[in-house]
Amino acid sequence: MTRASLTWLLLAAACGSLLEGVSCFAPKPLTHVTLQRARPSDLAITALRSTSNAASTSPRPKSAVDAASQSAAKSLRKGPYFDMDRGSGQIEFGATARLVTELDQSNEDRSELIKDWLRDTESFAMSIWQEDLIEKRSDNVYRLQLMTLNFVTIELAPWVDLQMKTVEDSEGNPVFTLQSAGFDPNVQMAGLRFSAESLGIVIEVAGQLRASPNGNGVTGSIAFQTTGNLPGPLRILPKAALKAASDTINETVVNFAVKSFQTGAISNYQKYLQKRQLVS
Repeated sequence: MTRASLTWLLLAAACGSLLEGVSCFAPKPLTHVTLQRARPSDLAITALRSTSNAASTSPRPKSAVDAASQSAAKSLRKGPYFDMDRGSGQIEFGATARLVTELDQSNEDRSELIKDWLRDTESFAMSIWQEDLIEKRSDNVYRLQLMTLNFVTIELAPWVDLQMKTVEDSEGNPVFTLQSAGFDPNVQMAGLRFSAESLGIVIEVAGQLRASPNGNGVTGSIAFQTTGNLPGPLRILPKAALKAASDTINETVVNFAVKSFQTGAISNYQKYLQKRQLVS
């Protein structure tokens, strides 16, 4: 249930990873998203185990980027998956969404422009989620509001705070990273509210995006997972029913994240080009 909050993930969810749409300046973008077993290098450069009052971490030095990426990969399981301990009532589920979005369908290599945009952290961060559902809370921390979700008899209207920043890899290329920094699942059951702590909810999110190899877009992934304790009445339900509920949440959140990023990325990239006076 608590898993619902997990639904975020995102991030990656998604993210993305978690995160694409329509632009009046560019041809219809080509977008591809799959839920798959991700390689360690596809996961976020940093990962933060967060609770509802968790604080964001401070930036890591450039020399630590590669090591942090490996650590993040080890801390998150590769999705999609669902596990349940019938005895304790603890469940865990999550997914990895790989994102590939083309921003420019011309034959020109736009990689340097896209890399410059990735370095404009706020502009890129505001592309991650639907415009009216994202709010900047402080430097590099943004709050994403999700739609109302249902996990069996549990209703959730979660928000998640993500720390988003741009770092550089060992070759000096910009990598946009995001990680969970706090959340509130806003859980209700039978008209009663339950706190994240009472349900033992823990959400982990790790994601990264970078310029795609062909120089015309952005590629990356978002991995997310949630753990929590089911209320007594739900523990007797068949595992298949609980897994189906978690799968629905995963799919809903990932699809929303992809659509949001498609729309935001295309729109904000064009605004960035206008700011640079590269398009009229």
